Amino acid sequence: MITNENRTFFASINSCEGFRSYFPAVFNPQKLKQIYILKGGPGTGKSTFLRAVSENAVKAGFTVDHYICSSDPSSLDGIIILEKEIAILDGTSPHTFDPSFPGIIENTINLGSFWDSKKLCENKSEIISLIKDKNRYYKRAQKFLSAYGDISKELNEIGNLALLKEKMESNIKRTSQNLFKKEGNGEIFYKNIATFSKCGYLSLKSFENLSKNVYIVEDHLSIGRNYLEQILQEAKKKKQDVCISFSPLSPEQPNALYFSGIDSCFILGERNYDDEIKDKNYRYINMKRFLDKEILSQNKQKIRFGEKCLKMLLDGATAAFEDAGKCHEALETHYIQAMNFTRLEEMKSKVIQSLFTE
Repeated sequence: MITNENRTFFASINSCEGFRSYFPAVFNPQKLKQIYILKGGPGTGKSTFLRAVSENAVKAGFTVDHYICSSDPSSLDGIIILEKEIAILDGTSPHTFDPSFPGIIENTINLGSFWDSKKLCENKSEIISLIKDKNRYYKRAQKFLSAYGDISKELNEIGNLALLKEKMESNIKRTSQNLFKKEGNGEIFYKNIATFSKCGYLSLKSFENLSKNVYIVEDHLSIGRNYLEQILQEAKKKKQDVCISFSPLSPEQPNALYFSGIDSCFILGERNYDDEIKDKNYRYINMKRFLDKEILSQNKQKIRFGEKCLKMLLDGATAAFEDAGKCHEALETHYIQAMNFTRLEEMKSKVIQSLFTE
């Protein structure tokens, strides 16, 4: 049974190729009846606003997709109330979202109208300094992630050289034939479950929670993405409904797939029986089975060195995201002190009442 706790995703990701926003695809005005866009600075209550609406929706028995911040998973970026086809989202930088059909589908809620600009200006120089520092730390994190991506590509080249394509493709054909027996509607959705953040590399269990059959692709040298790409192509031939999560390593390639029609998912991960969820069927696909052992042996030192570099670069990116987070928290303090939360609560109550009163 699907529960709201299962439905947590990312609408944007920090990747080795820069920040990627999937907001236009996730919060698509052509597929939603109403979209509320929240505007305002840090600490103005956007995430709290989203949580309040979500809590009321869940109490009313609706299913809610939660989209959490790709840099700080404790913060919400948006929600979709599925049965009502209503979305509420944070439309500020870096995932700026502006109306395509203003007043018809999208409505903008400016939380900045509840702050005291005079109070903010009293700390103008410090606020500007914090914003600059925050941006500088994000740029530093991106430099580490870019280098991480370069090293990963080098290792992936070794993987492609060692790949036993026919053996892998034969496995994919068998797996696909067993899974995709009936055609679906062929709908494609985008729900990311992995990102780089202040928590390091973060992968959510959402697809796993939603599925009965869980295929864990034990990746090696990033060859697992090749496997998922080919599974996706086979699924498209059978018009399977699929949720695609893109890889933070290579955001044009999938790192996870969820097929709602057959209650199954494929996820890049590691074998860990202690993490297995009760009442689910787990299957493990070890990508080393499809790699030439002799070629791996010949490149053993390069692989070890590359993996050490990856760990150090990830540590550097994580530390930079943490520093950016500290700047953000300091900025929130300034904006919180300047906010009129009484007026904000009044407006929030009116919005919630309008959403759930028919």
